[in-house]
Amino acid sequence: MSAEATFWAWRQGVKSTHKLVLLSLANCHNEANGQCNPSIAYISRSTGLNRKTVISAMEQLEKSSLIFRVKSAGSSNHFTLNFGQITSTENGTSTENGPGPKTDKTSTKNGTGPVPKTDHKSKRNLKEPKNINRGLDFSSWPNPPKDEVLQDWKKVRKATLTQTAVDNIANQLHLANQHGYSVDYCLAICCERGWRGFKFEWLLNHENQLQREPAPQDRGSNGNRRSRDIPITDMLIDTNW
Repeated sequence: MSAEATFWAWRQGVKSTHKLVLLSLANCHNEANGQCNPSIAYISRSTGLNRKTVISAMEQLEKSSLIFRVKSAGSSNHFTLNFGQITSTENGTSTENGPGPKTDKTSTKNGTGPVPKTDHKSKRNLKEPKNINRGLDFSSWPNPPKDEVLQDWKKVRKATLTQTAVDNIANQLHLANQHGYSVDYCLAICCERGWRGFKFEWLLNHENQLQREPAPQDRGSNGNRRSRDIPITDMLIDTNW
């Protein structure tokens, strides 16, 4: 049981049946690996809801990006909670630490009001090394990416990387970072798999596939699998859909 997970679940502005299911998942949250592995039968007993209602509620929670479901083997599943997501209303969501417009407050005759912040940038010194991150704000990410990693991902995207695209995947990168995956590692996997965007669920499925079927290129000259920067957690649970 995780107090953080329970507190987060209580804050969600969702339907009462959805919140009961979310609280039941949070009650089973494992702080060590970030997983919630209750069975449908357990959730039904703990909430007093029938099986069909529980399954429907979990599907809606997944669509709202409050939880992620990852298949590991056969029909088994496990779940993770998206602590970066806060649902403020039944039909809309907002991020707790998400990016917002920058404003400066200036005094006026009638009081103080927000005024759009403007930056006056000086001309770049011609001797200054080129920075491909210039013009993009990565403050919503856990940390800025390395230039060479970002450049490789831009080539894979085959489209201009906009500020909107940067902000849209911030929550997913924070969720991955909470589970031990760095920003550079996530972007490197995007390059490897040809992903133009990024979701934490995609990364978990990718890691899970590697764990089940090691590719030839993942083996060294001695036949042993090369070590990875990020440990792969065991994702098997006893849950049937």
